[in-house]
Parts: sequence; structure tokens; C-alpha cells
Amino acid sequence: MHIPSENLQLIGDMIKTASKGRKLTQYQLGNLIGVKKAQISRLENNTSNVTTETILKVFHAIEAKVKLLNNRYNRQNGCCFFEPTILII
Repeated sequence: MHIPSENLQLIGDMIKTASKGRKLTQYQLGNLIGVKKAQISRLENNTSNVTTETILKVFHAIEAKVKLLNNRYNRQNGCCFFEPTILII
């Protein structure tokens, strides 16, 4: 699934905020989902491609409730994709 870069930045910011709220370091969060601290840092700072699977693992590890809002169907470069707006509770 294609995730627009502005959504990835939003996801990274929300993960960073939620992790801090749960007093989890990047190292601890990485251990919870089986990745290195560097990958968590890249995710939080939107500096690399990330899979939907990794994002879902992080949400589960930080015990986030994810709600998809305002799904829009868009066409870009002849390709169709959904742009979900996400809310982490």
C-alpha cells in the first residue's frame, strides 16, 4: 500500500508522541517489535520507506487504538490509491 509522505510524517510524529507518553525509548520500542533502534528513528523522522506491517507492529507495541477517518479515493499518475487519515487514540 502506498502511503503519501505527508501521512508518513504524521505517523512518525504520532508514534514519537505516543512512545514518549508510554515512556518507551526507541531502543525499547525496537526490541518490542524486533527491529533496531535506527529503524524506529527513521520511522519517527520519515527518512526511509516503511512497510504497513512495521507501522501496525509499532501501533500494537505502543498500545495505540487506530481509527481511519475521511478515506479519500485519489488518482495520481494513472494509479488509484486510498489516502486514509489516521488518528491514534
